[in-house]
Amino acid sequence: MTGEEARRIAVIYSGGTIGMAENSEALLVPMELVSLEQQLLKLGEGYKLCLMPLTQAGKILPPIDSSAVNPEFWQALVATLHEALSSYDSAVVLHGTDTMAYSLAAVGYALGEKASRVIFTGSQLPLLEHGSDAPANFLLALQAAMVSEGLRLAFGGQVFNGMRVSKAHSHAHAGFIERQPLNPQAVTGADFEAIAWATGVIDIVVTPALTREILLAQLMVVSGAVLRLYGSGTAALPLADIVTEAQQQNGALRAVLLVSACHHGGVEAARYASSAVAAGAIHSGADITPEAAVVKLMLLLGSASDENQFVRLLGNNVAGELGHI
Repeated sequence: MTGEEARRIAVIYSGGTIGMAENSEALLVPMELVSLEQQLLKLGEGYKLCLMPLTQAGKILPPIDSSAVNPEFWQALVATLHEALSSYDSAVVLHGTDTMAYSLAAVGYALGEKASRVIFTGSQLPLLEHGSDAPANFLLALQAAMVSEGLRLAFGGQVFNGMRVSKAHSHAHAGFIERQPLNPQAVTGADFEAIAWATGVIDIVVTPALTREILLAQLMVVSGAVLRLYGSGTAALPLADIVTEAQQQNGALRAVLLVSACHHGGVEAARYASSAVAAGAIHSGADITPEAAVVKLMLLLGSASDENQFVRLLGNNVAGELGHI
């Protein structure tokens, strides 16, 4: 299928700055769906577009600020995407920027191959505000939707691999970066009977202020943790001992996933964290982003049928979250 006239695109409005406008009190609030549709159809003239709201069990959900994203939101988004992709060739998701990377990962894990027809976009400024980046981002997303090349983010003049992005700037138009691959791996996919995301996952950054006692206290109340280490995987803490002690007192703790705090590269566990990874619950995240790592743990804690599947998929490149071939 080629040409803008031949490809039908569903535009799913989930919320975020892109769809907001000032009210009578000069406060930003979500635009009415009809008004937003008029603006987007005008921008996307020549494309076959249909604006869709998020739905759940036949009920239209209101747009949300992206800081309110949670597993229930992802369930609704994935269900809406399944419905849209059954009737349309591609889907563009309008989403807030703050948790965009988390939602991209959730969709990638949940949709598998179907995610190749999904493009996310949003903006740092509202669509109707002077100097907004929204029009350019939306048009870039529509252009990206003309082909199915993997889950993508269209933002700031670039089209990124959606499984490997992080928000890097709070207000600049070029607000995202893509982590470059460290050790390319083939994408394996997953074989879940049902998709669910558990809560109880924490993202911990190693700093000079992080002590054994503080780390242990945090691991005592969670089911999984992403641990952002220095550089290629260093931390002046006895990680294996701390995690073992935490598991002895917290039977719910299933895994600690080691990632790099750097924007590019990843953890080289064989060189820097081999003794820690040798401990059963500690796993190397290689070059996964912290956002994709958090969502992966949430997914496996909620969806893996047994411990064997949990451990196998934790190390696999399920949806392109690791640098892939």
